[in-house]
Amino acid sequence: MRVFVAALLLLAFGPARALELGGHDIPQTLRVGDQTLVLNGAGFRQKLFSRIYACALYLPKRTKDASAILDSDRPWQVAMHFMRSINHHHVLQAFKDSFERDPSPQSRQSEAELEKFHVVLDDLKKGQDLTVLYVPGVGTTLHAPTGKSSTVPGRDFANAILRTWLGSNPVDPKLKNKMLGM
Repeated sequence: MRVFVAALLLLAFGPARALELGGHDIPQTLRVGDQTLVLNGAGFRQKLFSRIYACALYLPKRTKDASAILDSDRPWQVAMHFMRSINHHHVLQAFKDSFERDPSPQSRQSEAELEKFHVVLDDLKKGQDLTVLYVPGVGTTLHAPTGKSSTVPGRDFANAILRTWLGSNPVDPKLKNKMLGM
């Protein structure tokens, strides 16, 4: 009888399904080394009326508190699925613009480090994925769609990158709220 009830519950609720966002499945969890990160929130980066990319934030534990995320030294991943083709210079310029808007000293000092991402990033095509992963003690790694990657050591650069979406002056306040699960 217990097996039957368990089977019914599994059929009714099933395993955690991916979130569908703009025709792209966003998994509820992902593995980073020996740790599982959970989907904290996801949304679209829009400019005017055009969707640029679907963006998902993964953390060890869900939270709606941007300051707590930025203050903790825990792994995180931001996954971007591009809804249209975009020149890689525009992606890097968006990070630079974010660094300039953000009042934190880490952001202003991080622009030179961004060059390490420039060398592995090519133009992005519609349907491609770009991820930025932070692992304490390792640094921030950009994984390009081509399979190339580049890592910038240290937590300051990680925070500067994450402030692009979660800082006090984010690139898109609506996306910030979505990434925080609001």
